[in-house]
Amino acid sequence: MAQGVQIQVIRGRDLRDPRWTPPWTDPLGFAAMSAQKRAAILACPLLTDEDQPVQLIGTIGGRGSVAVGRLDLIPGRLNVAGQEAPILWGSEWFVPPEHRGTLVGVSLLLRSQQLGYNLGAHGPSQMALPVYQKLKWSDVPLTRWILIRRSRSVVERYLGRGLHSRAVASVIDAGLWAQRRAVRALVGGATRGLTCRAVGSCPPELDAPIARVIDSGKITSHRSVAWLNWVLAHSFDTDPRTRRVLYLVNSAGGRAVGYVLAKVRFFPVATHRGFRDLLLGSVQDWMAFDPQAADERRLILLGVDQVSRLGVDAVEVCVQSEAAGRTLRRLGCLRAGTMHLMFKAAAKSPLARPEFQRPGAWDARPGDGDNLLF
Repeated sequence: MAQGVQIQVIRGRDLRDPRWTPPWTDPLGFAAMSAQKRAAILACPLLTDEDQPVQLIGTIGGRGSVAVGRLDLIPGRLNVAGQEAPILWGSEWFVPPEHRGTLVGVSLLLRSQQLGYNLGAHGPSQMALPVYQKLKWSDVPLTRWILIRRSRSVVERYLGRGLHSRAVASVIDAGLWAQRRAVRALVGGATRGLTCRAVGSCPPELDAPIARVIDSGKITSHRSVAWLNWVLAHSFDTDPRTRRVLYLVNSAGGRAVGYVLAKVRFFPVATHRGFRDLLLGSVQDWMAFDPQAADERRLILLGVDQVSRLGVDAVEVCVQSEAAGRTLRRLGCLRAGTMHLMFKAAAKSPLARPEFQRPGAWDARPGDGDNLLF
């Protein structure tokens, strides 16, 4: 623990109590949860214990201490070789610039490791990733693929704004229009006999097929009708352009054979490359109830096609398997780095067994953790 830093643990019961007030001051105004995030965590079907930690706050000073760091904890659950294992997903790990010399960020992570839970962090920033690595968290890498649908943001990044960049973008977009037609032809041929429709909520009869897939022998994050409907109904983001769409995939006979869950989010500035005003669509989650009818490849193809129709500038998909990567490359997707799922197993958890520390033991999705809620 960094000298002079105290870590305060906020639990579910504190978050639920409207009379609870924090025993610290927050002059920089960063420590309090937004009303949207608080409501989402309290409604989470996996928050089953009121004593469960939901936030860590780093403070300095004695009486009248000041908040200097924050780490939110989202309740989750893993299926590890048929055993359920609770996990806390890190969210909004943040230290204001003026306090980063205090090592409070590391102190927050070290304190989280003492809570007795499995811990996860999905999609940490380039600044945060080395810290997880130094603390010996295990890494499950997912390759990020991007399909460009509109070129304006990319062109303006390198040519600036103006008539010249608009002219260049219009020429490139004409080529992208032709590519869209080719993509739809490819998707149509590969997914013949399948239909895909957006629904406002997941029907309860899908709980049984979802449960059968989750118990697949690999490490999988919890999925259920209740969890899917929670994700669809809540968001940490207040931007009206942010939305989630659930697509049910049916066979020619009308039987549900899988689902795809997508997200659209607006980025004023996207990635370290500085692309501005980017509306990004992401294929975040998918599940095949009948792999013979709709395997991972077909679901990803359907997901990319559906997200492309939402008026986005680009479509993102992050996958583990090389086969899925080859499919995305054939669609014209560009490889764009890596998303990391970092985890730290609790000492007594089945997740701590050596065979579960390797990436191949996981069946990870980009929507694991808190990614779907932003």
